[in-house]
Amino acid sequence: MGRIADRRRQEIIHAAIEVFGEKGFHRAKMGDIASRAGIGKGTIYEYFSSKNELYEEMLKDIVDGYLKGAEDIFKTSDTVKERLIEFARYHGGFMGSHVELAENSIREAKELSDTVKLHLFRRKKNFLSAIYSLLIEGINSGEVVEELDVESASCLILGGINQAYINHLHKEGSEGCIIDPAPVIEMVFGGIGKR
Repeated sequence: MGRIADRRRQEIIHAAIEVFGEKGFHRAKMGDIASRAGIGKGTIYEYFSSKNELYEEMLKDIVDGYLKGAEDIFKTSDTVKERLIEFARYHGGFMGSHVELAENSIREAKELSDTVKLHLFRRKKNFLSAIYSLLIEGINSGEVVEELDVESASCLILGGINQAYINHLHKEGSEGCIIDPAPVIEMVFGGIGKR
């Protein structure tokens, strides 16, 4: 695909995120998405063969963009703790900007194809590997204890961040997604047991 075609494809995906988020999967129409993208309905079919394909490509695009943003944070020269706090802020912003999509579309969408399930699984694995690598870096630099169960800690960090934001989303709505994630990361670094 050329640059213009790539840009048009991204415009369609962006419009799909908005329309699927507002209307849900079943009520969203390709015409609604085309209108939002400022193109004719037939143009969408030059890029995507069906609403299902567009939906799956949209999910892949969202996850790939999320992972790229997280990897950029993990590559900075800040301390491990600072990068985890910055990642938590990024994750919260991501959740807040996609809450409508999750609530209105993902839970009602058809079964995803095996190809997309595999893509999403691999990206999740890549993401947990990035946290894992960050913690290993922390062990090597002396910022993280050597005896850490890195795999469990990676899951704990992601789960703790997720739950902190989910609690705020349910209390405050998507605007309430701006919280200070530092206490979650501080708790992970400090532990919860008596010393």
